[in-house]
Amino acid sequence: MSDLNHNVDLKLVFQITQDLLKLGFDNLVYEPLDEVLTTQIQIKIGQVHAEFEKSKLQGVPFEFEKVQLSKLLEWFNVLVLRFINFLVKDLRQLPLTEQLEEINSPSYMWHSKMERTLMTSFTSMWTGHIIDLVHVFPDSTPVLRDLKKAVESCEM
Repeated sequence: MSDLNHNVDLKLVFQITQDLLKLGFDNLVYEPLDEVLTTQIQIKIGQVHAEFEKSKLQGVPFEFEKVQLSKLLEWFNVLVLRFINFLVKDLRQLPLTEQLEEINSPSYMWHSKMERTLMTSFTSMWTGHIIDLVHVFPDSTPVLRDLKKAVESCEM
């Protein structure tokens, strides 16, 4: 698909989303979008898990710095929240710094829920490998710190 068609498709999705919200059909926007975003978060965590399993099976060092919680949160903030923002609230007229402030505000509609989904998925993945993290990969201390932050943030 060409960039032109892609831009037209995004504009059409945005317009349909805005029209549905104006007509009061919030559930037709929020529920599917929530499911799509939750799935994308789980796919991202699944990719990290697959890379870890591959390293473990091959007996090669795992690059823990690539999967630090801060990197996953950066991905989350840049891609997931900006996508939500594009569809639900038109902030494109604001300067980028104001857009990022709005996207990261605690009151933003899906921020807390999606961040909790990310933290819960991250926690579930690494708690399943706690023995590997401690014994097989002694250089995994940063991941253990991230796991502690994730557990605290999702109140597990």
